[in-house]
Amino acid sequence: MPFESQVQFCTDVKVLDEWATRTGLTLPPSGDALSQSYTRAHAWLNHLKDQLVQRSQWRDHPTGDNRLLFSVECPLRGPSGESLMISLPAFPTSFFSPNRQTAFGTCFQSELFSNMRHAQQPVADMLHLLQCLIPGMITIVMVESVSGQGTWTTSRGLPPVEWVDCNKAQLTAVVGKDQYAKLRHAADTKTMAFKATLAK
Repeated sequence: MPFESQVQFCTDVKVLDEWATRTGLTLPPSGDALSQSYTRAHAWLNHLKDQLVQRSQWRDHPTGDNRLLFSVECPLRGPSGESLMISLPAFPTSFFSPNRQTAFGTCFQSELFSNMRHAQQPVADMLHLLQCLIPGMITIVMVESVSGQGTWTTSRGLPPVEWVDCNKAQLTAVVGKDQYAKLRHAADTKTMAFKATLAK
């Protein structure tokens, strides 16, 4: 039967460590080091937000909260009438805050976000950039039932290598030349970018 795919948000340290081992892209040893790369990505993330506002009628919501980089609302509604607000933090450590994890999970794992990542490139670019900054935090999960085998669950923790190639200059400016080379290699290696499990 056809596979189904969805976005999954996870900040479980064990899961992120597994992805770090798989991809060879270990997280910086300190929050300060991670914040440096994330801060260098601020301009790119804001540019993607501005594209949504200017070209696709998303609504910018100034928050007055210095913990947030931005909040932007999709003009469309989901199947049940739900809205989609993408609110990205100013500091990457906020992704790991117990008080904020539910909100991030609700956003990234919503059906409307999944639809928008296919329909609007800036949304996909945001997702891919976050995958590069914190591998394993946001994955694309595909579930497929195979007759005679069982149910395969395949998770993709990195962007397609074509996206990595296309955005080489910007990614290098954000993560550095050495990290970009490791990222490009991992994205181009199926056993590093994907994880597959079989439930019989």
